[in-house]
Amino acid sequence: MNIFITGASGYIGSILAKSLSKHFFIVAGSQKKIPPLLRKKNIKYKMVNYESAKSLKKNLENIDAVIHLVGMNKAECEKKKTKSLVFKEKVTLNIVKACKHNKIKKLIYLSSSQVYKDFQKKSINEKSKLDKVDPYSLSHLLAEKIILSENIENYTIIRASNIFG
Repeated sequence: MNIFITGASGYIGSILAKSLSKHFFIVAGSQKKIPPLLRKKNIKYKMVNYESAKSLKKNLENIDAVIHLVGMNKAECEKKKTKSLVFKEKVTLNIVKACKHNKIKKLIYLSSSQVYKDFQKKSINEKSKLDKVDPYSLSHLLAEKIILSENIENYTIIRASNIFG
């Protein structure tokens, strides 16, 4: 199985690429240059312009599954609220279009438990109140909404928590 990981130069993307490469062929996409320490023989790295549907369509050829991790971190979202939302929307739409174009079998989006208002204070579930004010939460909710509305046949949205420990 060929898996494409968007945002592979980030913390989560680089660890995920390294871990999954033990079992699958990984294509790791990044807008940034990949540091030599992250380069592995069994991972193919590609420079990708996520804001270009054409670039994504080309880079997702012969891919079976996509793991979508691209987006600004919490601090960047707070500094550049509007830009972070516009970026997340454009990138997610382009990834969805490229998946459809290339008949990708599976799209996995790694969201965040921070979409919930009280994600740190008490136990949460899918019925918990959403945080529709925080820019980081909004960017994830926007990406989820796009994926849900684009009639993708096989997708998974994971609202992960405590990835950094």
